[in-house]
Amino acid sequence: FEVNGRQRLGAIVADRVYDANLARAAYLAAKKIATDPYLLANAEVPSEMVAFIQGGDGSLLVVRTALAYLEEQGQDTGPSGEKIRYALGEVKLRTPIPHPGKLVCMGRIYQGHLEASGLENLGEPVYFIKPNVCIVGPDEPVLLPKVYPARTTFGTELTLIIGKRMKNTPPAEVYDHIWGYTILNDVTLRGKPRTKNKMFNTSGPTGPWIVPKDQIKDPQNLRLQFRLNGKTIQDGNTNLMMWDIPTCVAEIAKYMTLEPGDVIATGDLGATELLSPGDVMECEVEGIGVLRNPVELEG
Repeated sequence: FEVNGRQRLGAIVADRVYDANLARAAYLAAKKIATDPYLLANAEVPSEMVAFIQGGDGSLLVVRTALAYLEEQGQDTGPSGEKIRYALGEVKLRTPIPHPGKLVCMGRIYQGHLEASGLENLGEPVYFIKPNVCIVGPDEPVLLPKVYPARTTFGTELTLIIGKRMKNTPPAEVYDHIWGYTILNDVTLRGKPRTKNKMFNTSGPTGPWIVPKDQIKDPQNLRLQFRLNGKTIQDGNTNLMMWDIPTCVAEIAKYMTLEPGDVIATGDLGATELLSPGDVMECEVEGIGVLRNPVELEG
């Protein structure tokens, strides 16, 4: 998140945002665990999301321990009196991972998508890569390319964040390598070759945050919705996937190594409606939240 011109790693508790690093420092100081709580907190809670994910369960545990204590005590300041807790409206949420090593998108995963797009079932999961220039965060505009402003669609996608390095990983072990879940909106230029239609600037809004995997009971049974200017356009469930999440991720890992912080979007239900400048898109995934982005024409 961004506050006072600085970007920080945050943790969401209800409708509040904690500065994760300073929250840990506050806990260490209160418990008198370290003579320099800031130094130890910097080692335990990196300020960058991918580095935090690489810390595995240990990084998550130290932040959760600190948050539980601070919530119990009602403490909202750090060791030197600095503010460490904000209302959601006080901060600007940024995309959780702005520069992943890989942003992989599954295609042709839902029958509805095949029907809406006029595509055939190839008999196996397929995927493609979006470059990092596609990624924007919550409430940031999606810019329709001025060279092709028409026939642009969208799609709410349950999106996985890899937590452990994997290659040739069998489906039965895939969930052990997932760190958490977020949302991606796959904005697409219909009628253009894939080298153009999926890969233009701002075509992959991602967010609004990552939910650790232990907070999602069953990722294969989550409601997916898309609203355009408040009207529900897509409404389905991840249980409609023709190939389940382990099968999809294992297919990717047959061919490329996946690393902590890599992002994998699992496909959408399909859409025939088109976007126009001035529209507002809302992607909602059960148990995660709502990713909202306005639509503008590229200047």
